[in-house]
Amino acid sequence: MQKPYNDPDGGSESLRSQFDNVSDYAGLPDNVVRDQQGAAIPGLSAYQVTVAIIPSTLPGLPATGAVLLINVTVTHPSTGVTVLMSGYKIN
Repeated sequence: MQKPYNDPDGGSESLRSQFDNVSDYAGLPDNVVRDQQGAAIPGLSAYQVTVAIIPSTLPGLPATGAVLLINVTVTHPSTGVTVLMSGYKIN
């Protein structure tokens, strides 16, 4: 959510340390919870994270190109507990 809506350099970054907009995280599967630079976060190694970026709409905003729904799913495989966190990024 801290990254910009639009890609500042217009490209697609392949290394997590180069991610510069929210859409770079689309489809991110991580078997280890990591920070923005890709370093594993101590104490969270048992969790898995996936990220979905979905074009969306909100009342009062343009119908296309203005809203992204960000779904972050965190799972603890040994307990089966899954948490979904969602937020909107507006252009």
